[in-house]
Parts: sequence; C-alpha cells; structure tokens
Amino acid sequence: MNYVKIAGATVALALAMNTAYAGQHAGEKFSYKETAPVAVESGDFEGGIGLGLTYASTYVDDWALTLSYLTPEYYVSLGGNVELINRRDVSGFNIFELIGDLGLRHRIQQNLFFTYGATGSYAFNSNIPAGQVQVYAAGVATGLQWQPLRHFMVGAQIMPYMYTRNYSNTTMNTFFANGSVTFSYIF
Repeated sequence: MNYVKIAGATVALALAMNTAYAGQHAGEKFSYKETAPVAVESGDFEGGIGLGLTYASTYVDDWALTLSYLTPEYYVSLGGNVELINRRDVSGFNIFELIGDLGLRHRIQQNLFFTYGATGSYAFNSNIPAGQVQVYAAGVATGLQWQPLRHFMVGAQIMPYMYTRNYSNTTMNTFFANGSVTFSYIF
C-alpha cells in the first residue's frame, strides 16, 4: 500500500513538472532576459546542499524534514520529525524519529542519477512504558535521483533489505517492503 502512495506522488509530480515546463526541452533553460533557450551547463546538476521533505516507510511511516549534501559521486542525508500524541487511554507522549542515508551516485543522464547505499532510522518515545525499548531500523537502499531543474530534485528509493527492532524488542527482516520519496530544494 505504501508503494502505491509513493508511486502515485512521484507520477503526479512528474506530470505536473511536464505540464509546467511543456515548452522547455530537456537540457535547456529559459532566461528572463532572452527568449531563446540556453543550453544548461553540465555543472548545473553537480549537486549541492538540499533542504527537503521525505516520506519514508521504515518503521514509522511519516514525513520528515531532511538536509542533504550531494556530489556527482555520493550523497548524505539526515532528517527528523516529531509526532505529538495525546490519547485518552494513556498519558500524552512524543515520538521523535531520526532518519539518514549515505550512498553513492552514478550519473545515468545529465540530470538523472542511480543511487545505492545504507539507510536507517531511529524512533524514540518520550514516555516509553516499562518493558519496551526504542525502535530502530537499518538496511540497504537503491533508487533514482532526478533533478529536472537546477534547484529542484526528486528522489525515490526502495529498500531491498531492512532489519527492524520494534517496541516489544522483537526483530524483523524485511525484503523489498520499504521505500521513500524525497522532494528537495538544492541550493
């Protein structure tokens, strides 16, 4: 079910980008001063520092604010979120989640990269009941990063393998069951 949401969001964004830039050919950009397209320099897609939103389905399926650093050869991404929970049957508590990725990038086309590397998340509860432990997940990821514009990038990953420990201290090994999609502004 999560993959349907991730794939749907990615397709919708791709269609919106295609519609918004229908007159713009791949590898070209328009200048406000010129009416003719100007070829994009290959340096425009070399990476940089990114600020984005990531939807990840590791253990806690949720959005996170992420900060990333990209080069043509590798990427590093760190992010987090806070979930404030106030239920009637238990006292209020907060869940904090940290997520991170570290991996290599290989250029497929001028603005499209194949990625692979390690991924992980750590979620901790501010008011964890006795007998429970904090949650973490670690695994490998592979995906694509597409940068249709100089300052905008979309990335999607699938996790071929993920090891997870949940609150009851039981562990799970999952195969191709998790993924993420990221929308980033590249500075």
